[in-house]
Amino acid sequence: MGDEARPDRRPRPRPKLSFFIHNFMHACQLDRERIEACVFMAVTTDGPISMCLHNAKRDSFILEPVKLKTATGETLWHPMRGPEGAPAGIRNVQAKGRAAVRRLPPQSPAQ
Repeated sequence: MGDEARPDRRPRPRPKLSFFIHNFMHACQLDRERIEACVFMAVTTDGPISMCLHNAKRDSFILEPVKLKTATGETLWHPMRGPEGAPAGIRNVQAKGRAAVRRLPPQSPAQ
């Protein structure tokens, strides 16, 4: 027997799932008034900014060098190159998914 049928007990709250839809502005069509009024913010090293602005300039945020403290002092770590002063090169990384599947050489058509 459910709680709704028992007057001596309060009904249990039902689980609730809420969705909020946010229409992001295209990077080429940013509206200054809308950015300044936005409440959906992303946190950056310079403070919170509108998520639309963050999406439009995401590469400049993601690829920004990071200062690291080491035993010999401070150095910069670049997301694309690694630590400052490290030799540039290509890292060998094991392929995943479809790239990991060995491709068979093409077969000649049957004669």
